[in-house]
Amino acid sequence: MAIILTDCLPNLTNPFTVLLHTELVRQGYQARRLSVLNLLRCRVDAVHLHWIEHLVCNCRLGWPFGLVFFLIALFVAKIRGIPIVWHAHNI
Repeated sequence: MAIILTDCLPNLTNPFTVLLHTELVRQGYQARRLSVLNLLRCRVDAVHLHWIEHLVCNCRLGWPFGLVFFLIALFVAKIRGIPIVWHAHNI
């Protein structure tokens, strides 16, 4: 079982992200980073979107390419029927 996360590294400074990652692993899920390759080659149970600016803005090719890659990944998830959960706050 795998969950794709936009922020999946347990060493991040945000306590929520650390707790989320730790609990998913404890329950037997693999937390993977959002990418088109992970969506195509892995069995994915859900995509969890949280602070997408890190994913988009930290693209080595620049944020416009990061945005395109992000949108392609969402499109692939949608086509594969993978549930997309967007954790929105601070709105």
